Amino acid sequence: LEGKYLDDVLIPQMKELREEYGIAGVWIDGDCWAVAPDFSEKGKQIYGITEDMPKRQLNQIMHDAYLRYLQKYVNELHNYDPDFKVISNWAYTTYIPDKPTVNVDFLSGDYLHNNGVHEARYEARGLALRDIPWDLMAWGFEATRYADKSDIQLMQEAVMTLSMGGGFQVYTMQNRDGSARRKNFP
Repeated sequence: LEGKYLDDVLIPQMKELREEYGIAGVWIDGDCWAVAPDFSEKGKQIYGITEDMPKRQLNQIMHDAYLRYLQKYVNELHNYDPDFKVISNWAYTTYIPDKPTVNVDFLSGDYLHNNGVHEARYEARGLALRDIPWDLMAWGFEATRYADKSDIQLMQEAVMTLSMGGGFQVYTMQNRDGSARRKNFP
């Protein structure tokens, strides 16, 4: 929030996508779950954090800073074009279980866990309580061996999401030519 990334990189790139390529919206991945304390001198000065600060207090500072960051780019993009949709992956899910305060247009999460049925059930229950459209994306492969999940497992994950009112999709890894990679192991 205090750096130049939002003003000099992210927001201009999102505006370019809308202006030059007619993109209807963006799905931002990796910002809420990638938040980490900044123990640099500048970070300590801006946020008032110390390395011996209690973890709960440190987490609250990072939580609040992230929501200010999210609010800044969502507001800027909505002010630029009210029809431009902005989604921040995992915002207002179990990663941020707060009542939504930032005007995101959609809620989303993707899970790769080997226990995807449980993950879908758990996340869907929380997302269903929001008054915002949402979806969950299953990774179509098992993360440790990169073996494809069975059709039955993916159907079970889908029903957990769809039965709670969400959208569902499956991410399949691609080959270098863009075709779906299929790699089944015994």
